[in-house]
Amino acid sequence: MKLVVTNPHAGTRLTDYAERKIRPYISRTEREQLILDQSDLGAGAVYDMSGFQDVTELKGEYSRLVVDLNRPLRNALPLTDMDGEPLYKENGIASGEAELRSSIWKDYHDNIAEALSDDSILLDVHTMKDKNGRPDICIGTGHGKFTNADITVYLFSGIYSLFKDMGVSIATNHPYSGGYIPSEYAGKEKRAASLEMKRSLFTDGRGAVNKEKAEELNDRFRKLAERLLNYTSGSSFYLSSWL
Repeated sequence: MKLVVTNPHAGTRLTDYAERKIRPYISRTEREQLILDQSDLGAGAVYDMSGFQDVTELKGEYSRLVVDLNRPLRNALPLTDMDGEPLYKENGIASGEAELRSSIWKDYHDNIAEALSDDSILLDVHTMKDKNGRPDICIGTGHGKFTNADITVYLFSGIYSLFKDMGVSIATNHPYSGGYIPSEYAGKEKRAASLEMKRSLFTDGRGAVNKEKAEELNDRFRKLAERLLNYTSGSSFYLSSWL
């Protein structure tokens, strides 16, 4: 089994056009905060797969302010932030810039398609803001549309066994059931899922990434990746040793 980890919202880079045109009236500090607010804070550290054999990690380079890699191309070039507030004074993006952003999207998705094979599992990873009622970890299966029941149980059980000493809460499809990437690339075997971790697991009291906490979560995530690499159909029926 091979594992493909997509991390589409880890990027913070802007195009030259975006640097000039996105809210030019705000300060550099405000711009940096805007970029962080619109990214998956800490995702690059928590889900890092550097040097992991049989795992392909596809990490987004550009900010979601430029292109949302977890949406279909027709909806991937944002004109507003995640709260619906306009990013530009103009009503649209210059045609040349739109072509550049479209090519960024296409290159990323070409890389996903190239990385996948008949024996692959795709895991689309994110971090989520802290809000009341949210679990610490959310597994998105599209309500079964792109994750088969066997992998759902295998993934849930693996996360539980690796994180239970932290006392974390785990839910499926709440508050997120998964986005475009797992839905598009699940294949007929439905071997794709999304994973969200709440940011309070790896940030300090000011909301900044705590290096030690992020490294601890990354170590646990890499152990989860090892287990996914050992997945075979029907594995979920033999999990008693995990729990």
